[in-house]
Amino acid sequence: MLDAGTVGSCENDTLGNKRSALQTALRTACFTFKIKLECPFRESHNIMSSVDRRAALGLGLAGLAVPSFAADDGAISAPPLGHLATVRINVAQAQEQGMIDSKRKRFIPITGGTISGSRLNGIVLSGGGDWQAIHEDGLTEIFARYSLKTDDGITIGITNPGVRVASPDVARRIAAGEDVPPSKYYFRSTPSFDVTDGAYAWLRRKVFVGCGIRRPDHVLLEIFEVG
Repeated sequence: MLDAGTVGSCENDTLGNKRSALQTALRTACFTFKIKLECPFRESHNIMSSVDRRAALGLGLAGLAVPSFAADDGAISAPPLGHLATVRINVAQAQEQGMIDSKRKRFIPITGGTISGSRLNGIVLSGGGDWQAIHEDGLTEIFARYSLKTDDGITIGITNPGVRVASPDVARRIAAGEDVPPSKYYFRSTPSFDVTDGAYAWLRRKVFVGCGIRRPDHVLLEIFEVG
């Protein structure tokens, strides 16, 4: 028969084993979710750095219950990216709206442009725009809406929210129309497409990410399909 000291020791060993197993699982989760993708622009920097450790821990505690790109053994790896198209978006002078809720609000008209890729080619139609909110710390929230017309005559709507992150000084220079090197800021977006059934309906069934460069009179955007 076990005395109280022996029982207590066994319970402590069991708790220690469980704690060790959980720590091992969390370390595995952190390693699995360490993602790093490279932006294709020679001048720019990484699309994103390693995923925040706290997010990885949260996913580990959730049991890694995300089936999107899980292998048969349950491991989750970074999804591949495939290039969709290069977009040049011509813009007019910004229309300033002033400070609203401690953010500098402005609207930038889109006047035209082009899109070129292996499966998507055409022009950017005039009439769209980019609604921006510039924070004092250098964060710029972006919400762009505009339309494309493909070479075969199909009109496709694009909704493209994103962020541009820089130092307050760099953000001010960009807003003033200066040509700032893209290595000085982070400019990413998540475009989605609104299109009728037919040859381009697959655009509604995919997730896309954008990597951008801001020039004084246009934006260059590389769009990638997430596998």
